[in-house]
Amino acid sequence: MSVEEFVVNTEKTIKKFNILSIIIDIVSVTLGLTSLFIIFNIDVLFPSMSIVEVYVGHSYQVLGYQVSFESIILLLSAFIISLPVTAIIHFKDTKLNAVRLIEEKNSYLKERLSTAYDNRHVNNVIVNDLIRNVSDVTVKLQPTTFLNMARIYRGVACLIIISLTFTYITVTDYRTDIKPPQELLDYFGDDKSGSDSDLVVIEEKSQDSGNNSEENLIGEPNIVVVEGKQVDLTLPPGAGTGFTQGNQTNNIPDGFRPSSAYDISLISSSIYSEKLPEGYESIIKQYFEKMAEK
Repeated sequence: MSVEEFVVNTEKTIKKFNILSIIIDIVSVTLGLTSLFIIFNIDVLFPSMSIVEVYVGHSYQVLGYQVSFESIILLLSAFIISLPVTAIIHFKDTKLNAVRLIEEKNSYLKERLSTAYDNRHVNNVIVNDLIRNVSDVTVKLQPTTFLNMARIYRGVACLIIISLTFTYITVTDYRTDIKPPQELLDYFGDDKSGSDSDLVVIEEKSQDSGNNSEENLIGEPNIVVVEGKQVDLTLPPGAGTGFTQGNQTNNIPDGFRPSSAYDISLISSSIYSEKLPEGYESIIKQYFEKMAEK
């Protein structure tokens, strides 16, 4: 194995190690934060948030289990927070140099490996001899030799402990009496309280208008909206039990004389007679029967 191949393989192994370590830390921080959120009742904030309050109390089927909406939001929030936290923890990993790490782990290769790697395309007696000596050493080494395995072991141990704690808290729904401060609840509930105050104002206005309903029957129309349609609730003049003298209109024609009041009864006409001309009784009766049918 040449010096270049050894350095490239070692660098790939270190990158895979760092990715695995990052994944372990993200999962650990996410589960740890979610456990803290549940313990300290952070989910009591959701009913006060206008964005998510309509979904509070719903459950969803996830991998055959019923998971509440609050648990999903807590998990997602913890995951989002874990990203910058993990980035801070692994900030130095992005600046890690494989050649420098190998030289720190092996004193014989110190400065020799970097010199041989930088001059790997140079062809002269001195460089060729240096590369050969370095290759004789690197061929006996494994890329995993330069990994910080203690870091992996610590990460896996923390992940197991946090996972067990998270499982216990989730299954038993363990919580403390500690809740978010009232100021935080009021902050998220500002919009909701504002809407309540608007409703109070509307109710007060409606009560005032109710008290003065008798005075505003002939005033400006009172309009309400029912299923998207405007409905006029104003009683027109003259409707109801009666009307005032000022609203009375004279619709009686001039010269009209009303008849005197009398009890309604049947009055026979003096013109009508049961006597029919002889010989025409049947014809007259048929005529009136046909008229009655029409």
